Amino acid sequence: MSENERRNLNADVKSLNVSLGSLLTARNNLIYQETTEGSYGEDTHAEFESEIRTMYEELYPYRDHEAVGETWEQFALDQIPHVCARRREVKRNSRNQFGIPDTGSEIEIQRAPVDHLILWTRGFKQILKELGLTVPVKHSIDTNDVSHGDLAALLEQRGQTDALESANVD
Repeated sequence: MSENERRNLNADVKSLNVSLGSLLTARNNLIYQETTEGSYGEDTHAEFESEIRTMYEELYPYRDHEAVGETWEQFALDQIPHVCARRREVKRNSRNQFGIPDTGSEIEIQRAPVDHLILWTRGFKQILKELGLTVPVKHSIDTNDVSHGDLAALLEQRGQTDALESANVD
């Protein structure tokens, strides 16, 4: 990844983290509702789908990046705008209160299947990992002291690898 690409990505990190948090919350809400109530509501489904669209827009500029392209294709992320919240005009033929034929149409929203939304969420998480936006976590920390490795990981994630040379941490 070039230095310019890294700077652009670091500028987007906060937005990506917010979007990922909202996406995972929406996914968890849907799973919780389905688990506890046996099904999920239209609003819960719509919220999850909306968060998928938001994350798609956040990551769209990176779709051709060498670390992302294959995963983007593997999870068929280009389908998202074509499958999510499709609007369809439905013609209705009914009679009004006086028995006169009343024809017209209504717009119906067709939601993406939940299994697609969950799969796309996995794809987004994989892409973020491939872009290096996951923070390495040690399973056990023996001390409260900051190590050179801890600082290196933080500076790497923030795109400030040059600052490591002037750090006072052993």
